[in-house]
Amino acid sequence: MYSSTFGRPMTWNIRAVAYCVVLFLTAIAVPAIGQDKAVVYIWKTWHVNTLRRITFDVYLDTKPIAKLDRNRYFVALITPGRHVFSTKNLSASAVELDFKAGHSYYLRMDTSNGMTVGHPVLSHVSEEEGQTAIKQAQSVDPTDVIDHSVVFVSFEHLPLSPKLEADSAKVSFQVTSEPQGADIFIDGEFKGATPSQLKAVPGSHILKVSRPGFTDWQRNIVLDAETAVTFNAILVKQTP
Repeated sequence: MYSSTFGRPMTWNIRAVAYCVVLFLTAIAVPAIGQDKAVVYIWKTWHVNTLRRITFDVYLDTKPIAKLDRNRYFVALITPGRHVFSTKNLSASAVELDFKAGHSYYLRMDTSNGMTVGHPVLSHVSEEEGQTAIKQAQSVDPTDVIDHSVVFVSFEHLPLSPKLEADSAKVSFQVTSEPQGADIFIDGEFKGATPSQLKAVPGSHILKVSRPGFTDWQRNIVLDAETAVTFNAILVKQTP
């Protein structure tokens, strides 16, 4: 086919057209969102180059919602309550959490790297790790979105998402422990493992550090935007 204006061959890139159509549908499908939803960021870590593009399905409560390629992420907006995120190999990789409205969650997809790319595994990680990874990753290809009622290609498409830049209002603090490798909970929410640099809004919080075989360390803390602070939990072994 030739253009009547320029007399040059006119070719249509089917993938480009599909990309634009899906992006348009995604944009018009964005609902009015308040703080009645939980926001889940899911990204795929790097894996080796392969002869063909490899993507992995992500399921929400056994329903496929999107595909992930290496170093890509998407955002899922879900109703509060208990949900399960998993991969195609459902029994081997599943993250089940009680998701709360107005909270953000970060799930990392890993695969073993060798001669071939191994089975994907999902993990719930800290806000600090998740935000760092999302800033470095690329948004998912819109053609890899399966359920447009749940999945958005990036956080910019969320009208009221907990944007990464909003963290500038939070206070940074460090949590360490002896021994290291203990779980950190702020106000009952898992934030990572010691040692970790974390952020939270100024004010009063409950900090708990927990490790199997040791008595939980818990303190009421007050975070001040003017003061940098480190909390060091000395864990005591439980007696038989």
